[in-house]
Amino acid sequence: MGTGTAVLDIVGGILVAIAAVVALVAFAVVALTGTIDVGTVALAAGLSALGGAIVGGVVGRLTHADWEGALRGAFIGLTAGVNGAVGTGILGAPIGIGLAVITALALVPVIAQSDVYQAVLGWTSYVSPMSWPGHVAGLFMFLLNDVAGLVTAGRSEDLKLHGLRVDWKTGTIATLGGWVARLAPGRLPAYTIGGFSWFDYDDTRGRTSVEDGLLDHEAGHMLNNAAFGLVQVINALPDDHDSKYFEKLAESNAPSSRGYARSDQWGMGAARPD
Repeated sequence: MGTGTAVLDIVGGILVAIAAVVALVAFAVVALTGTIDVGTVALAAGLSALGGAIVGGVVGRLTHADWEGALRGAFIGLTAGVNGAVGTGILGAPIGIGLAVITALALVPVIAQSDVYQAVLGWTSYVSPMSWPGHVAGLFMFLLNDVAGLVTAGRSEDLKLHGLRVDWKTGTIATLGGWVARLAPGRLPAYTIGGFSWFDYDDTRGRTSVEDGLLDHEAGHMLNNAAFGLVQVINALPDDHDSKYFEKLAESNAPSSRGYARSDQWGMGAARPD
């Protein structure tokens, strides 16, 4: 790997991947050994999701002054409820409650658009139950992509890895190149699963780096995964890509100068600081 890769990014990517594997193994051990009552946790998660959705819907309606805000609030409240219930059942009450509070704060615009809060939300998503499906799928594809690239040692252009970069604010790991980067529908220049992003490398199209504005957008998807978790599955429904609800939420983390449709969830389009 060469283009756009720094030693710190490589080390960071490896550490996050290792941490994700350790967390998943720990969860599997806890569940399989009967340390937690899965049925009780599931019931608590369901009730918490319902309560969270109701409260979140009301708060979202008040803070955004429209029904889209109410829907967004219900999604965040649902995610916060499940994170709190399942997190408490698996990791203990202090951590579970903490995860619920962190998630729920995404309802408050002035907090949600804070870099400090986004850092906390992004990094804690690796231990937030509603974010695990995205992180598991992303980690799986990340490992497949990197193993293929490392084994072939750059001999195959389709498998070659051209760079790796970490968005330290949110904990997003971005890989430039590899076969997974070419799987995006319509050959999009980049896409994200959980906390892992892939950027297509194609010098005939000028795609030779992890561009800042696009990385901000993909990091927005990481924040979406942290605040909305499994609810994001609706983003897979067929529709114009740029008009999809979660695409507009993710775009709010990128500079408004990009000119794409956006929401106001993660910011109003401030440029990335130097």
